[in-house]
Amino acid sequence: MQFHPYIIECYIQEHELKNAILPERKIMSLSKSQIFHGALNLSPIERAELIECLLESFGDNRQKVIDKKWVREAESRIDAYNAGKLKDMPISKVFEEIERIENKNEHPGS
Repeated sequence: MQFHPYIIECYIQEHELKNAILPERKIMSLSKSQIFHGALNLSPIERAELIECLLESFGDNRQKVIDKKWVREAESRIDAYNAGKLKDMPISKVFEEIERIENKNEHPGS
């Protein structure tokens, strides 16, 4: 199985590992196994970035949209907390509330 040149190029640009894994940029001559084993030499973060790059190559950027929305939501909550509009809660209370909601959902009407 051969990989589309875009995938490999995305990887090269993202990590600047042209000489480490892809000597002389012989992209089309690399097998899936060679790419896989080369990727295993990357750090966990670099592997995660490679996965994101591969997923982006399908032209589906839904995850980026979701991530941006979560960033906005998190920043909004931090701003509200810093402005005194949100109160903090001990984690034990958070878990109690989650358990209460789960029990309510498991036993509706009780």
